[in-house]
Amino acid sequence: MVREFWNDIRYRVRALVRRDDAEGALNAEIDDHLARQAESLERAGWSPEDARRQARLTFGGLEGIKEHTREAWGIVVLESTMQDIQYGIRQLRRNPAFACSGILVLALGIAAITVVFSLVYGVLLRDLPYDHSDRLVTLGSARREIGFQAAYAGAADYFDWREQQQVFDDLGLTRPVANFNLTGSGEPERLQGARATASVFSTLRVRPVIGRVYTEEEQLDPGRASSIVVLSHGLWQRRFGGDPSVVGRTILLNGSPYQVVGVMGADFQYPDRDFEVWTPLYIPPDQLRERGDYSYLCVARVKAGVTLEQARAHMNILAANLARAYPRTNRGSGVFVEPMLNDMTGSVRQALLLLLAAVGILFLVGCVNLANLLLARATNRAQEFSLRASLGATRSRLARQFFAEAIPLAVAGACLGIVSAHWLLRLLIPLLPASMPRVGEIGMHGPVLAASVALSVGAAFLISLAPAAQIHSHLERGPGPVGRARGLFIVVEIACTVLLLVTAGLLMRSFAQVRSTDPGFHPAEVLSLQLAVSRAKYGDDGGVARYLERLIDRVRTVPGVETVGIVNRLPMGGQMQAGVIQFEGKDARFNTDWRSVSADYFRALDVPLLVGRTFNESDTPDHTSVGLIDERLARDVFAAENPVGKRFKIDFPRAPWVEIVGVVGHVRQEGLDSDPRPQVYWPHQQRAQDRMAMVVRTTTDPSSFTAPIRAAIHEVDPDQPLYDVRPMSAVLERTLRSQWINTLLIGVFAALALMLASVGLYGVVSYVTAQRRREFAIRLAVGAKASDVLALVLKQGLWFAFVGLALGLMLSAVSTRALGTMLHGVTAWDTWTYLLVCGLMIVVVLAASFIPAWQASRLDPKVALQQQ
Repeated sequence: MVREFWNDIRYRVRALVRRDDAEGALNAEIDDHLARQAESLERAGWSPEDARRQARLTFGGLEGIKEHTREAWGIVVLESTMQDIQYGIRQLRRNPAFACSGILVLALGIAAITVVFSLVYGVLLRDLPYDHSDRLVTLGSARREIGFQAAYAGAADYFDWREQQQVFDDLGLTRPVANFNLTGSGEPERLQGARATASVFSTLRVRPVIGRVYTEEEQLDPGRASSIVVLSHGLWQRRFGGDPSVVGRTILLNGSPYQVVGVMGADFQYPDRDFEVWTPLYIPPDQLRERGDYSYLCVARVKAGVTLEQARAHMNILAANLARAYPRTNRGSGVFVEPMLNDMTGSVRQALLLLLAAVGILFLVGCVNLANLLLARATNRAQEFSLRASLGATRSRLARQFFAEAIPLAVAGACLGIVSAHWLLRLLIPLLPASMPRVGEIGMHGPVLAASVALSVGAAFLISLAPAAQIHSHLERGPGPVGRARGLFIVVEIACTVLLLVTAGLLMRSFAQVRSTDPGFHPAEVLSLQLAVSRAKYGDDGGVARYLERLIDRVRTVPGVETVGIVNRLPMGGQMQAGVIQFEGKDARFNTDWRSVSADYFRALDVPLLVGRTFNESDTPDHTSVGLIDERLARDVFAAENPVGKRFKIDFPRAPWVEIVGVVGHVRQEGLDSDPRPQVYWPHQQRAQDRMAMVVRTTTDPSSFTAPIRAAIHEVDPDQPLYDVRPMSAVLERTLRSQWINTLLIGVFAALALMLASVGLYGVVSYVTAQRRREFAIRLAVGAKASDVLALVLKQGLWFAFVGLALGLMLSAVSTRALGTMLHGVTAWDTWTYLLVCGLMIVVVLAASFIPAWQASRLDPKVALQQQ
């Protein structure tokens, strides 16, 4: 059966491609049949001439049989369609202005929707580069009592989950904060690394391109865990030239020798594309017994046949069991279970879907605009189609003619749009924020191109429906009110445009509100830089703290430097260190940001001291543990009471009590649009960390101090790499980039829709005015003023505007509620935004209607009536 099917297909294709051969074969077959029939009649006694004539009569009409045979070949419809398309191309050549406008409108819509769908597909829809990636999930610990839920897991919880669970093939744990300074050959370089269990690789089902990954036995051996490393493909190519002999080689990380055991493939980018080295995760038993460290990422692979809901239910049962076994640390805890792809892209999902909806509306406006153009063109060709119908053309053939004429527009628009989208993507991708997930996956993939082509064909079909229906009505009932259909289209265009303008206006107002938000510090004339300190080189916390003080002292001597401070996590820097603290005499616990800072950190960023004092040189490990809290935490915990002298501690069993010596202003740590937690501060001498940021307040442009500050630091330690060096104002702007790009793109879409709507409105008003030309001439002849005619036409345009505005405002009131958390400092029903959009639309409508109105008011009644 399959063979017969393919033979049939092959025969039909040959009949289409090699038409002359097929016609020759058909004629030969008919001649052979007639000859056989005549020969049979001759044997029966007929004369040769009578036999041939009787054979033809018996066989039937030759041309009818040939046409029936051609239809059986299945090429008649294709031939007629090709003829229609060729005719459509000739029609477009006769009207180049219409052709260019139609192609440009479609290309604009296809380019915009292809760019946005490339973003959506690459980030949200494309599978992760792992085997059966749909079964990968992220696990995290949820602390309901303090409102904490994130994709971070506790190390102790992970080992309990792995031992007790029954719904996963395996689980892997990663500590994503691991700084490695690569030294010994070439320029010192800081590498973003991760310490991960060996099960991470098996859970993700990945293998190295050369060498091997480490084993669980090596992970559990503290000596071996701190001496082997797996490299990323990018680091292998960039630093080692892709040399296969790197496996087995010893490199220096943080001043310690590490043996390279393997190199991962280019697709392996876990936890994200910034990570370049992986070492075994060894966790000391005493740290596991404390059960208080929630700074790990956990990935798991769901067993085949187990649903996500079943996995969640099972893990919540385990969480309840752990809460009973460890009430102090696990009371009120749950388990966060989310598909890995959703967890990776959750921060941008809403914004990308909003962009997709906005560009879809723009594409609809373009299609409606083009349908309006085709409808006007069909009206002018009504006599042509009436003549074709009288000559025998069927209604379906006439409708197919409109579709065939739209196909060249769609093909040309799609080609131009896809090429434009390619170049637009090349311009857009470098502007995307560095924190945006899966940027490397964005591109013109096959499904994106297929969707663009399908949309082009679909658009050709949709825009051909209106003129086809109009001609059908014309043939059935004679000339009808074409202006009514075109008016309906323009109302839809205005409504869609109003929806886009309201959305763009709300986002712009929200962006302005966020932009004006006080971050809690003054970023002007402050340079920031990141550095990772080698503990192998500088030893324990005391050695690290003394080294950092030497750096501060040296940088302070650079001419033009006013103040120098350090902090373990830079405000707006994209890193987080948070945890739960408790206050002496208070039952409640608070989820807070933790910061280790130097004495002059607050002066460098101009963070105000509100009560007490900041840190000084005497706040060393051999003195009382001291700390600062911000004004928000002081208000939440102590209300009007003075917090100085009170004590808090980290919610760990053996954590020391910390005396509060002052209260400082609240600083927004994550972004201007996000402020989830208050802050607590420790002096870095008492709580030293090896991953620090330096902030330097200067007297002039901070960018000009990059080279002298780098030189000053290298005087202290030539092997100290610096990274992410930029002014604090640039750090602040970086947090706004995603919102700015989203707002800008939707604003551009709204502006394009407004332009298309104004052009469409101009065309409709011009058409209606032309239809009423005789009426206006009579009005002017009997004494009407030019201003009266002008007002009549403007009222016609305003009628379209008011109906479209009403529909658009209703749609906006319903749909803008979906913006949700994307709006800051403004509601979805912001009065000023709606008023501005209404005013703008009325102005545009009046402007688009004025030219045809002015022409109508300047009619010469005598000339106009003679022309009629």
